[in-house]
This record gives sequence, structure tokens and C-alpha cells, in this order.
Amino acid sequence: MDNDTLSKLNPWWRSRSGFLDDPSLAALERVPVRFDRSSEVAFEPAPDAIYTLRGPRQAGKTTILKQFLARLASQGVAPADLLYL
Repeated sequence: MDNDTLSKLNPWWRSRSGFLDDPSLAALERVPVRFDRSSEVAFEPAPDAIYTLRGPRQAGKTTILKQFLARLASQGVAPADLLYL
């Protein structure tokens, strides 16, 4: 995968406001009613672990993952250290 594709998948690399430019998170802001799913990703990730996120289509896996990345960035993790692939 080339750098241009990675940069499009991870808009927060260009600027901290990149989370606002993300299509999944922008679509979430337009939804009038939503469930608070923050407790589903309320864990501290281990630096040497690999996690999987599974579920049916259109269940919100991408959105919840990007919300988690935005939360990590707000807690001081450098956006360049956050990779969505």
C-alpha cells in the first residue's frame, strides 16, 4: 500500500482536526439518534498486542474504531502513531 492511500485512510496524520474530516465520524455527527458505545472500547491497549474487531456488516465497527482512535489522540497519543488500515 502506498503512502498516498495510507494518508487518505488516516486524515488525522495531516492535522489534528483530521478526525473531523473522516467520512465515518462525519456521518455519525449527522445521525439524529445514536447509541453511546464508548463503554465498548473502554480498555487500555497493550503496546505489543493485536486486537480484532468483529461483527456483522454495517454494525458500526469502523466508526467505533475511529472513535477510539480519536479518544487516544485526545489523551495525548500522537496522531502519527495511530494507524487505521
